[in-house]
Amino acid sequence: MGFGSLRVMNDDRIAPGGGFATHRHRDMEIFTYVLSDAVKHKDSFGTRSVIRPGEAQIMSAGTDIMHSEFNHSQTEALYLLQMLQISILVDQQGLTPRYDQETFSVEEK
Repeated sequence: MGFGSLRVMNDDRIAPGGGFATHRHRDMEIFTYVLSDAVKHKDSFGTRSVIRPGEAQIMSAGTDIMHSEFNHSQTEALYLLQMLQISILVDQQGLTPRYDQETFSVEEK
């Protein structure tokens, strides 16, 4: 795990309704871009969202964030390589945590 400032690049298969229970991160940027399927996201900011194909999420863990991610489907498996999730260690520690989610049109991609 880890290559320079790259911390993680996920490659997971998640059963229908399965996922990653609430866990903690700090001092890293977590970028998620969904190519297919959908991911349910919940965090300690109070954010509750579903990230769908063509949507990008950026989460700055900063001083501390708790979050969970689950397969949105109750019937189909989710393959996380289809969802690009990259965690990068930061140069500055103790930043204020933040969350943002955007949808991009085909033209913008």
